[in-house]
Amino acid sequence: MQEIDKFATDNVCKVLVGNKIDKVSERKVSKEEGEELAKHYNIPYIETSAKQNMNVEESFITMAS
Repeated sequence: MQEIDKFATDNVCKVLVGNKIDKVSERKVSKEEGEELAKHYNIPYIETSAKQNMNVEESFITMAS
């Protein structure tokens, strides 16, 4: 976030994406931790899995809107 704040414009769109959620046993960040971090920065949070085609398109739609 510091890099975004440092180099991006003030009105840049941000979204926090948790990826590869299909690999449950390898997960490093829980859904709750992701949601909490997104809430801290006041940005949307979405979890995705390209392998299971889960929320990938939705993440782009969220960013675009």
